[in-house]
Amino acid sequence: MGLVFKNIFLAIPFYFLWNWLAPLYFTSLPLAAQQIPFIHCIGLLLLLAIVRSAVMPTQSIFTKFKWKNGPHNKFKDFIDVN
Repeated sequence: MGLVFKNIFLAIPFYFLWNWLAPLYFTSLPLAAQQIPFIHCIGLLLLLAIVRSAVMPTQSIFTKFKWKNGPHNKFKDFIDVN
């Protein structure tokens, strides 16, 4: 749910900037692409967030090992917690 709220707040300045600057700088685009509705801005940012998380997932590695003398030792110095 946080992803939705974050993209709504990011879509507000994007919507106003796009609808203000697109008719000035992107005159070759069709009129429908120059004046994007607000809900389409939210959908665009949500789609980009979903694609980004699919292409570049975060790596969360949970280990079951505990270091004997701190993490600076070699891999041979860990012990199994279980």
